[in-house]
Amino acid sequence: MKKISLIVLCACMAVLLAVGASALGEEMTVAYGTVKIDGVIDDVWASADRQQLGYCKAGDLKVNASTLPEDCTVYASMLYDDTALYFLFEITDNEFAFESSVGDWKNDSIYLYVDEIGDGDPTWTDQQAQIALIPEDGWEMIPRKGATPADYELAYDFPTATTCVMEFKYVPRVLALKEGTEFTVDFQYNDSVPGAIREYCLGWSDETDDASNNSICWGFATLGAGGNGAAASAPASSEPGNWVNTNFTASFDDPDWHDSADDIEFEDSYVADETNCLMNDGSYYVFLKNFGKGDYSVEFETKEDGSYDFDNATPIVIGGKVTGKEAAEGKGETTIYTDKKGHAVSIPIPYGTYIVVESVTPHNMETVKPFEVRITEHKPDEPLVWRVFIDREFSAKLRIIKKDDETKKPVLLPKTEFKVYDMDHQKYVEQVTNYPSTVTHKSYFTDENGYLILPNNLKIGHYRIEEITAPNGYVLNHNAFEVLIDSNTAYQMDQASGDAIIEAVIENQPVKGMLTIKKAGEVLTSFDKDFGYEMTSLADAEFKLFAAEDIYSPDWQRDENGNRVLIYAK
Repeated sequence: MKKISLIVLCACMAVLLAVGASALGEEMTVAYGTVKIDGVIDDVWASADRQQLGYCKAGDLKVNASTLPEDCTVYASMLYDDTALYFLFEITDNEFAFESSVGDWKNDSIYLYVDEIGDGDPTWTDQQAQIALIPEDGWEMIPRKGATPADYELAYDFPTATTCVMEFKYVPRVLALKEGTEFTVDFQYNDSVPGAIREYCLGWSDETDDASNNSICWGFATLGAGGNGAAASAPASSEPGNWVNTNFTASFDDPDWHDSADDIEFEDSYVADETNCLMNDGSYYVFLKNFGKGDYSVEFETKEDGSYDFDNATPIVIGGKVTGKEAAEGKGETTIYTDKKGHAVSIPIPYGTYIVVESVTPHNMETVKPFEVRITEHKPDEPLVWRVFIDREFSAKLRIIKKDDETKKPVLLPKTEFKVYDMDHQKYVEQVTNYPSTVTHKSYFTDENGYLILPNNLKIGHYRIEEITAPNGYVLNHNAFEVLIDSNTAYQMDQASGDAIIEAVIENQPVKGMLTIKKAGEVLTSFDKDFGYEMTSLADAEFKLFAAEDIYSPDWQRDENGNRVLIYAK
């Protein structure tokens, strides 16, 4: 997977203000140590200041702030090094539920609150964030409110059906990662049950359920000995497994051209997905949607279905070395390309609303949806961070269809069993689902429609499908069927989920037998005072065969009237 920035971030320095001593809240000392984010509690965590979320601050079953649920406990720990903060959450819950919307508190989830300046200002300044960490692929929201970290990485694991380990790497935007630095944080666990109902809400520092509205109730974190880092942010990493946050910014160098000297304002109309590595070779067009200030006049229309008509539109000049009025006059390139770090840099563009389109997507990456950016103001010396957008590495769900080898129609019988073998990693595919309870699937079974879809997407690679149990009335297919998960493999798009689906059709011979009929009788062979007979086979006998009962097609297909297809009537 990849995350690509349309225009590189211009770094700016921020003043770090110490946390006021009069603020209320719990305290945590943050030891020095570097963590591998993999959902496993490594030895480095032994030095952390591990603290329990000791307040029950909300929930349908809340008794009071000091009465904790018996079946739910959560511990939080922090570490840091010269580039990042690391968070560990150890959760014990009798049942994990993920049924509400992305980032919502009606899922089992950790809400992490971070204030890098810690000055007690009203919540959701540029250096504050509320982050929703949900141990279910694609359900996290980073951030849920406030500012996006300079970089981040998330991993989680379920050691048992009732325990979860979450690790989160947070690269600050301005926080100085060195000994003695103070800032404010808080931790919250939302304990939900199926049906999107939150039974309990546990807190670390906040005991009044006000963390989302007022950062003054957050707790203190003080960085311990060992750190010598300067103000963040750290460079993005391209190592697999890292979530990379780079940003889209713009700047202008000709105030007369824009007739203004105010700030630049950006708006985001596209909800970003998750990603975990940088990729190059992408390219982008930018189209003008509505007129703004300046000399561009390339506005385009929409189709009847409401989608943008990119085929009949002309992209604006967005790349090359030209600037200012030369760019407005059309001197330059209409395409920008990502470099080896996944960055693409545009020239300054004038006021207006624009549509950004990914015109070339790197192999095995999903194309970014077109999104809008609006430029309305001007700030030549201090460009503002606008947004992050990403491509996801291609993955697909696998649909296995069971068909009759003779009729070529699906076998409408449930419980045909398959296993899927990952040929690249030499192990069978196991997938976990958490509804209505946590189940680890090692085999996969067709339903009454004659097919199955694996619950989770498969990553790019080579897989082998093995049939373990044949449908009733069919011979087991011992052949191994290989399938390639790749963007070059033909796939369909599921309209409901938006997932790519690659199909594999596996056929079986219906069970049949041969009927052998032997006609025998006595034949006159001699006469000696009496006739002599011998039992022998008789030729040219003719038989008719009738069904003793109605015999139907073994694939359980039905005719236009909804009746099973009849082969032989009684």
